[in-house]
Amino acid sequence: MATNFENIPQEIIENICLELRKADHSSLLSLSAVSRRLRNIAITAIFKKVQFAGTQDRWGHSERQDNRPGLLRMLMENPDIAYRVKEIANNSCGHLVLSEEEFQTIALAATRLGVPVPQDLYQILLDPHNHPGRGIRYHDADEGLVKNFMTDIIMAHTPNLRTLEYHVSQTDPRKAFQTLSQVSNATGKGPLLSKLVDCHLHLDDFANLAQPLADAAPNLDSLWLIGPRGLEAPLQLHGVRVLILTEADFTATEISELLQGFPSLKKLWYNSARRCNHSNDRRELCSPQDVADALGPVKSQLLELTLRFRVWQQWPRLPGTGPFTPRLLTSVRDFEALEHLELDGGSLWNERGDYSNYVAENTDLLAKLLPGRLRRLTLLDLSRGPFNEDLSVFAGRSEQVCPDLKVIRYELICWEKVDMKWMEEITMEAQKHGVTIEDTTATSDDEDDMD
Repeated sequence: MATNFENIPQEIIENICLELRKADHSSLLSLSAVSRRLRNIAITAIFKKVQFAGTQDRWGHSERQDNRPGLLRMLMENPDIAYRVKEIANNSCGHLVLSEEEFQTIALAATRLGVPVPQDLYQILLDPHNHPGRGIRYHDADEGLVKNFMTDIIMAHTPNLRTLEYHVSQTDPRKAFQTLSQVSNATGKGPLLSKLVDCHLHLDDFANLAQPLADAAPNLDSLWLIGPRGLEAPLQLHGVRVLILTEADFTATEISELLQGFPSLKKLWYNSARRCNHSNDRRELCSPQDVADALGPVKSQLLELTLRFRVWQQWPRLPGTGPFTPRLLTSVRDFEALEHLELDGGSLWNERGDYSNYVAENTDLLAKLLPGRLRRLTLLDLSRGPFNEDLSVFAGRSEQVCPDLKVIRYELICWEKVDMKWMEEITMEAQKHGVTIEDTTATSDDEDDMD
């Protein structure tokens, strides 16, 4: 049997292992016992991506378990497996509880790496859930910091890590990646994440908390900041080419300062934060044009730009600032390398504006907006404004304005209905100029994955 398997191309075996990984880990482990070659491929399939997760009871409620201690022990005892880990996904929820054995595993790992064991870890060890006779009071430890500590220790054991999802503790976010930096200093090994190229960072705090990645992951290519709120110090990640900012909360000055730290940028996704009407934040948040202006230093090299401002125009106004006059996006015409532009209705049209006397032919909005090398234009979440009129005017001029344009993706906000007669007319007009109109209103999800 082993001989027959040895003759099967590796790509086929890898696909078999990936399917078994989705369906049944025990079958995959059984397959790994067939031969050394199959074990090598199967173990890679199992441990290429590891996930931090809490256990659930039979009703699906989160319990207080976390698989990080067990995973750490396995990586410490099996360096070969540790070398195969390429991705860490952190979707753990609920509280944390430690057994004495798990505590000793973590303490041993910290000692070997030359870093101190946080006091909060001792507090969790004494949790009454582990020792019912000690009373009913919960521990006072910061579980977020302890989880960050364990995550850093695990990352220090996975030198081939390429993709990371990391949740920053909200109690003291300035300690993000602190243990990783301590390990690097104690061991003198230099960058511990030298192969990391993609990082998803759950922040809900200052964007510059990602700065430790500059030293820890010098080859980082893509950074996704979830919930960045302002900037209190520079963020300098000179090698990053893809920057994704979702639920982003920046002023015009802050977004300008932030983007100065990304001189190699090729792609930007900016998804503006939603603010409640009772928000106490006194800062005036940036507009679509502010983001475009902030991209000035890299506009000659930027290939893709996405701006999603959604209900931005409905933000509460600051006292004394007068009526809201949105700085809508007016031009990226001089973004000479831009090939893909994605905008929502809130970035281009004034939702409170009076368009009763609007003449699309005179305004020529899209022709004045779009760069000449554009190949794909996406217009999403269209709800208010003369977007149909503007698009009709542009369809007849698209070949002249954007000779490389091939596709226009069109999508109304979910509860709107497309004017089918208009869609048929504009589709035919666009086809005359080599452009395909894709109406995705009926088939789109309620929201994109990054919203």
